[in-house]
Amino acid sequence: MDRRHFMAASGLAAASPMLAKAAGISGNAASADGLFKRIDFTTDGLGLNPAEYAHLLHDVATSANFKSDYYSNGGHVEEMERKFAQLLGKEAAMFVPTGTLANHLAIRKLAGSDRRVLVQAESHLYNDSGDGAETLSGLNLIPLALGKANVELAEIKSWVERSAGGRVPTKVGVISIESPVRRKNHEHVDFAELERISQYACVFQ
Repeated sequence: MDRRHFMAASGLAAASPMLAKAAGISGNAASADGLFKRIDFTTDGLGLNPAEYAHLLHDVATSANFKSDYYSNGGHVEEMERKFAQLLGKEAAMFVPTGTLANHLAIRKLAGSDRRVLVQAESHLYNDSGDGAETLSGLNLIPLALGKANVELAEIKSWVERSAGGRVPTKVGVISIESPVRRKNHEHVDFAELERISQYACVFQ
């Protein structure tokens, strides 16, 4: 099972059978003829149509091991979070519906009260979040490496020093670097440079 089908099956536990009814699906003998036939190599996500989602929701909601999921009161999502925490050796894990939201929450948490965040100008966070980080969390995203995948330590140092040396000193809370960079044909950031940036970040922190 690939990651998309796994996440879809895990996140559908609270589905209503009414969706299946709306799609003309009834009982366990529901037919999947004509459904799930497409192969899409161009986008993220499952790319299912409403009838396919309804069919999948119906299968999950009528399975023998189905558990209703309620926020903070147990269910399949909580089981999945516990399993991922164990696999990663963490105290806890949290499921969120999109990677965009995961990025936002992680950077908001890491930034704390230091709201200036250095990001790649070509990054997903800067280009595809609709200024959500600024609007929802009051973060000040500073775009670096315009037109490039690789971020250089010299540019990061320049912004850290500029931020700290202003009339009102502003501490950089996060250096966010995404790799690979989708907008640059999935080019990877130079690993040696990442190591230098990480070492620098530990020092100025």
